[in-house]
Amino acid sequence: MHEINKQRCPHCDEVLQNPYGLKGHIKTVHEKLPCVHCGELIPVSVMNEHIRAQHTSNKDKRHKCDVCGKGFNDMGPFKDHKNIHTGEKPYKCKYCSACFASRGNHRQHEKTHIGQGRKHNKQMN
Repeated sequence: MHEINKQRCPHCDEVLQNPYGLKGHIKTVHEKLPCVHCGELIPVSVMNEHIRAQHTSNKDKRHKCDVCGKGFNDMGPFKDHKNIHTGEKPYKCKYCSACFASRGNHRQHEKTHIGQGRKHNKQMN
């Protein structure tokens, strides 16, 4: 099970250490099932997270914005959301002077500097 027998994923070209790693990668990243609530195809590994985030009412979520009432299950996205109301941009790009209110936008922006962002991917297709 711990042998090195590199395997390339046929879906995304990621290289895994052995057939077991490849099998797990395919199951968690590429196997998708339709959501019972909306029908969207979701990776099996994040189905519960999708249902919690998309199909749970704001009133039933743990963290609620006192400005607009939007609800969040997790503290990270809730803190990032509050930055929208305060105008704070605590995430600074390490390659340029750009700043962001959310961690996700910050990460996506930094990827453009190393040729992995959305714009780069669109140009490749």
